[in-house]
Amino acid sequence: MTVKPTKEQIEAFIAAPIEGPVHMVNLLKFVKTTDDGLKSGKESYKQYSDAAIKMVQSTGGKLVWIGKPWTVLIGTESDEWDLVAIVEYPSREAFLEMTSRPKYKEAAGDRTAAIERSALIPTKPGRID
Repeated sequence: MTVKPTKEQIEAFIAAPIEGPVHMVNLLKFVKTTDDGLKSGKESYKQYSDAAIKMVQSTGGKLVWIGKPWTVLIGTESDEWDLVAIVEYPSREAFLEMTSRPKYKEAAGDRTAAIERSALIPTKPGRID
């Protein structure tokens, strides 16, 4: 289950020579029911998302795009996701600061409860060079 970054992934993210805006591509697969059995993964993620988007906006960031995949055209069953979202942060530092806040860490419990597996891919807006 991939829900949180490893220490090595955080270190690589911090060390990368990136400046300016960062787009985080979120690939999310939800659990059917949270471990406590009180809600669906989708419901738990919605609670997290409602709180997190306000925090993103407080950094100067924004939700750029969100969508629900309905099939995999190229790939395998392991490439199936329930939700894809792209969130823009004004900088890597803004993302790190936000995710370090106690209020974010509290909200992130709903994210952890909601996720069967995920991928979070930091990208730099641009084009193929």
